[in-house]
Amino acid sequence: MRDRNARPRLFPLILAAVALVSCMFFYLSYRLDNKYTMPRPYASMGVTQLNMDWYDSHPFFYIVDGWSFYRDKLLTPEEVEEETPDEYLYLGQYGGFDLGEPSAEPHGYGTYRMVVLLDGAQRTYALELTRIYSRWKLWVNGELMQNVGFEEPNAPAPDSRMVTFSAADRIEIVV
Repeated sequence: MRDRNARPRLFPLILAAVALVSCMFFYLSYRLDNKYTMPRPYASMGVTQLNMDWYDSHPFFYIVDGWSFYRDKLLTPEEVEEETPDEYLYLGQYGGFDLGEPSAEPHGYGTYRMVVLLDGAQRTYALELTRIYSRWKLWVNGELMQNVGFEEPNAPAPDSRMVTFSAADRIEIVV
């Protein structure tokens, strides 16, 4: 005959095992697949200084910190030089374009800019964008590299989310 008490004693063990495996999975995801914990160069006030010795050992990194953000302005690289950023932020810092202001509209538009300073040696770089669910333009060193959603003749449309380019002294990214 079956023991009727065996089933209730087994449930807490299964629940504890599932909880433990889930915690381990989320911890490993946080440690190994998180753009905020991966090694990256220091960035501040819209400028990242890229140490090339560090870069040689970490050729893949996220550009998260220190972006200049211009709210409610769609600027070209030439126009962004004449403007003052509304804020310096890290990607994902705010859930919308409100910049943490409760009364501001979370939906809108803006321009992001980052300057990466290099050592002067000509190299080829690749930049991969995360998904952007709106229309946008990407400039690298003043050259329009991708254009999504804007109707312009002869504007480059992306064939992938990655662009490659060469640079020696600096890389200016404007989105």
